[in-house]
Order: sequence, then structure tokens, then C-alpha cells
Amino acid sequence: MARIVQYTDFVSLRIRLMDQLFEFVGDSNELQFSSDIPVDSPTKTMLVKGTIYFQILDIGVADVTTAPGEILPTPLSATGKHFKVTALENDTHVNCIQPLYSTDKIIYVESNLAASETINIAIDNLVFVFGNNYKVQDGSYNGFHIFAVQSSAIVVQAIEPCKIVVFTSVML
Repeated sequence: MARIVQYTDFVSLRIRLMDQLFEFVGDSNELQFSSDIPVDSPTKTMLVKGTIYFQILDIGVADVTTAPGEILPTPLSATGKHFKVTALENDTHVNCIQPLYSTDKIIYVESNLAASETINIAIDNLVFVFGNNYKVQDGSYNGFHIFAVQSSAIVVQAIEPCKIVVFTSVML
């Protein structure tokens, strides 16, 4: 089994990004907390590539997540203390977006852009883009990318339909 974890702190955004790569089918990660983690938790988890089985072990609830860009826990997940994520495909990526400070909470907005639509992203946001053909400023991109919008706003233009998820850390 191989699970590779990498942390990146975006201090100006007040966000910590934890990227987990599950190299092989069956690789898993179990987490146990001292109290229930509610659906409106300060931390958000997102599948960015592959398929996972997401379980809340202490209450016996599970979600099979197949759509990159889905935020966990979903309303089906409810709350719990004991979580397990298992990869159902090789090379599965799961990102955990955490507030850098305990006084903050992560909020997010999801947008689906049709071909030729644009969206302006202000500074102090972490942006996840899922799509096959889109532009950010003057650069062309294919596939999944993350953009830390730190010093100046950006514009994302969909050449083909794409999904945008914008994360912001706000003080509680």
C-alpha cells in the first residue's frame, strides 16, 4: 500500500491544502476525532481524481464518490468521529482544504460554466478547475488544476463546459 501526503500552506489565503495520493486500489486512510465532525465542518474534503469509498465508521454510513469535484462529507454522510477513505481506482487524489488558523472556517462556491462563459475570481481564494479546455488569464489548460489567487484577481473562461470550485477561509 502506498499513500503519499503533501501539505502546502497558503499563508496569505489562510488555507492549508493536504493532497493525498492513493497509488493503488484498496489503499486507505482512517481518521478518528474526539468529537463529531459536522457537515458544516471548518474543513472540506474533495475528490479530485479517481473514485473513493467514503465511510463514517461510527454510525455505519457510507458514500461511494465517483464524481471529481464532489465535496465531502455530503448530506448523506451526516456527522461522525471515525472516517475511512478507500481508493477504488489506482492513482486516486483526495484533497483536504483546511483553515490555516483555528479561528477560521472554509466556505466554498461551486459554478458550472458553459462553453464561452467566464467567471472572475477575486484575490484570497483557492480555485479548483475541472475541465478539458479552459483559459485562465492568457494561458490555456486541460484537465484538473488548482490556482492560488494571491496577488491579483483572475478570469477563468470555459472553452468547453467546466466546473469551478472556489474556496475561501473566513474568520468565525
